Amino acid sequence: MNKQDRMRIESFASAARRWCRHVEKSAGGPCTREALTETAALLADVYQRGLRLPDVPAGVAAAPEPAAAALAAWRPAGSWDRYQDIFDAYEDDRAVMSSLEQDVLDVYRDLKRGLARAADRTAGALQDAAWDWRAHFLSHWGRHAVAALRAVHHALAARSFDGGPVPARARTARS
Repeated sequence: MNKQDRMRIESFASAARRWCRHVEKSAGGPCTREALTETAALLADVYQRGLRLPDVPAGVAAAPEPAAAALAAWRPAGSWDRYQDIFDAYEDDRAVMSSLEQDVLDVYRDLKRGLARAADRTAGALQDAAWDWRAHFLSHWGRHAVAALRAVHHALAARSFDGGPVPARARTARS
């Protein structure tokens, strides 16, 4: 692994740690504009760093699962937990109901698993974690991150925090 790849992986790991700490810290908290804004900012950061993860060979070590207690629930989505989503933007799919809480937890689990892998800080462990993060970015957590970002964006932009719609006179043009 070259120096640039290692720097990208370490940068991603740092963003993943911030994301996981946020999920753990906010798990039982209230649904506030600030909580959703922080969720979106940290998720966008980890997503953009995930785009830059290098393509490294797969390792052989099995990744431990994160502690179940930290994964039980994530409630700050509040009344915005359920939203409509389309699984594949390039297929003629119908919208399905999705859960912001489950999106957040799916991203959390995939990133936490890689962090557990990288915990011993050896080059091999870091490479294994990077492979795991990148593979699941393309096949799993990246999709959940994008869906969660879209849902949070709409919650922040199109809804008032009493749960009702923004009055028509206060809305901007929607696309």
